[in-house]
Amino acid sequence: MEGNSIFKRLKRVSKYRKYINNKSTKTPSSKQTNVLKKYLKLNIFKGILLLFIILIILRASNNQRLLTFQFQTTNDDDLVLNKKDLDMVDIRHKLRHSFQDSSPISKKITFDNYSRIRIPGYISNYNPFSHQNTKKEENQINSILPDINPRNLNTNIGTVGCNQLAYTEDIEYSRNRPFIDDSLFNIRRQIVAFKDFLSDRVVKQDERMGENEIVRKRWQKMGTSSVWLESEQCYIVLTSVRYSSEEELFEPDVSVIRAQAYDKDWNEIKGKRILKLDVNEPNNLKEELSKIERDLKVKDNCDKYNEDFDAYEDCLSKYKDSNMKAKKRKQKLLDRYSVTYPTVYRFPFNTNGRLRGPTNPQIILKKSQKLEEPVIVFDMHNNDDRRMYAFLPHRSINNLIPFYLKESNRKPETNWTPFFTENDSSVDSSISLGYIHFIRKYNPFQVLKCSLTDGKCEIVFEKPPIKVEDGVFTDVIREGTPFVPLPNEMPKIKDKQLWVAFTKIRLDDCGCGKRYYRPMLTVMAESSGNFTFEMFAPNVSFDTDVLGWDGKSTNCTGYNMMIPNSIASWDILGQDPKTKIIEDYMAFMYTEGGRVSRIITLKGVLNYVLHMYSGNKINENYFFSRDLDYEATKCIVSHSLSECRIYGNKHPGLDIDPAEEIQKIKDRKNKRILTKRKIRRRKRRKIKRRTGRKKRKKKRKKKRRKKRRKKRRRKRSNKPRTKQRLSYEIKNKEEDIEKRDG
Repeated sequence: MEGNSIFKRLKRVSKYRKYINNKSTKTPSSKQTNVLKKYLKLNIFKGILLLFIILIILRASNNQRLLTFQFQTTNDDDLVLNKKDLDMVDIRHKLRHSFQDSSPISKKITFDNYSRIRIPGYISNYNPFSHQNTKKEENQINSILPDINPRNLNTNIGTVGCNQLAYTEDIEYSRNRPFIDDSLFNIRRQIVAFKDFLSDRVVKQDERMGENEIVRKRWQKMGTSSVWLESEQCYIVLTSVRYSSEEELFEPDVSVIRAQAYDKDWNEIKGKRILKLDVNEPNNLKEELSKIERDLKVKDNCDKYNEDFDAYEDCLSKYKDSNMKAKKRKQKLLDRYSVTYPTVYRFPFNTNGRLRGPTNPQIILKKSQKLEEPVIVFDMHNNDDRRMYAFLPHRSINNLIPFYLKESNRKPETNWTPFFTENDSSVDSSISLGYIHFIRKYNPFQVLKCSLTDGKCEIVFEKPPIKVEDGVFTDVIREGTPFVPLPNEMPKIKDKQLWVAFTKIRLDDCGCGKRYYRPMLTVMAESSGNFTFEMFAPNVSFDTDVLGWDGKSTNCTGYNMMIPNSIASWDILGQDPKTKIIEDYMAFMYTEGGRVSRIITLKGVLNYVLHMYSGNKINENYFFSRDLDYEATKCIVSHSLSECRIYGNKHPGLDIDPAEEIQKIKDRKNKRILTKRKIRRRKRRKIKRRTGRKKRKKKRKKKRRKKRRKKRRRKRSNKPRTKQRLSYEIKNKEEDIEKRDG
């Protein structure tokens, strides 16, 4: 039974196979072929489309990989390969500031009214091959440039005009411009209250003028500079104060540095106390201060006389001196461990003579991973020559550093422009305070590296001077603000550094007064130890009607000066995710007419700098050419001359030379001094004559007396001998003979 069933199953399978084979061998119909063709075409189209989409995705991912490779170290090490890459980088993840956070920019400042202005600049590190070479050739040129020694190169680039060097971009500026106000009365009173070498110099014992007249005629405030301390959430503001006993404020006797503390809205913080960095505050300081405060509580000692008003007033006057002494004791104790603002920075210097004390002070922030501290740089004539100094106000030990340069040949050193490199701020320990760099000269361009520990300086970079041709002034670029790096949120550039500052341009007899000063936005770069100026934007005045030399009008009389003092802060608050445009704010401080210091907030300075590198006009690496330097200087001067004439036509004034006026004042005073000396000499001569006459009379009298005595003696000797006299003489002789004979 089982065998039959198996046989039947095999039969069925064989029949099924035959049926399948016969069915497969039949030719398909026309309808079936058409459907099959359509199906195949559709599948092929879908396959090609799918393959095309896959290729696009792969290509995009490869581009993204290339992009991420190009900025692969941005998120990890804060590093980009080229300066051009800064314009494309995304920094949104680094923006930590809010209006209540540690940013120096407050909500009030962001809501101020801002105006937009187009600022032209001129590229000095121009790439002469950008308009005639391919990218490969340009990269080859850039790879060769770092090996070129600038001292042995004078590259001829042909004809390059101002249109090729020109670069324009917009910057916004605030209409609200607060000014730094400080009372000269308070400054004078604070100096006098200390009763030290400085107070002895500025207080004359024979002064008969009132305090108002003394301050008005003998005291003056000059330029103001500032820097933001994030750790203390305040601005440190410096003002140069002059004193002249002869009322010649252009040549003062003594200059001092006044320091104040301001919040982010530029309101003064009185009594702000900042601890010193190199001194530990003792634990029992509060106890010592409380002991002194007990002495200060004069009111408690006089409360028992409340009912009797006269007795109460007598008690207060009785304890007044002890109250002042207790206050001084408390302040001296606090000064050992901290600095209390407002204050006058005190350090020893020679006050004998004229033009003594610190002049032209500049403040710059030294920032490292551990701490931040202000460094004040100034020139001062002390015991030997006029030289540069650095003062560290938040330190007690070795806080005054004189700088020494062998190549100076004992010439007076003034107006060095400070800046810090990345290596300068990284070297900071208990033994060494690190280094600081200076721009000593702008033509020839010279960079110094100085130690903050012992003050020794050396020249680390030097460029040949630009020759004067066709009447072009090449010494127009002068010192201004310290150079500051880009904000911390921006990534570093491999083997390169960038700084921004406001230098100033000076022109003589250009159409507005005798001299014309204006700020000039300047970008400096360093590549493999070579320093160069990348770009100058001259005559950046932000539509300011500058206060004149007389301090009353804005006319072009005498010197028309808008002097850049400092970049107080520079911070980033946001970035557009699509356009990568950065929202940055810069607090820029300047002085008008040498009298009034103001703060203006700028928006878009960082975009102005970064967009300059997005094109091919500027070299990626250092490139030296005297022709380029000369052409850039020529363009800067010509642009500034035209702006000077335009401003002079709008603000006409008298053609007066302040130097000549000052010299006339000096001559008048010298004449007065000479006349006073003549009068004194005449008096002395009269006195001498009188004394001489008296002496002569005495001599004559003596001579007469002598003559009289002689005559008397002669008369006596010539008188005849009388009988009495003869008898007297005989007796004496006889007595003498008897004595001999015995």
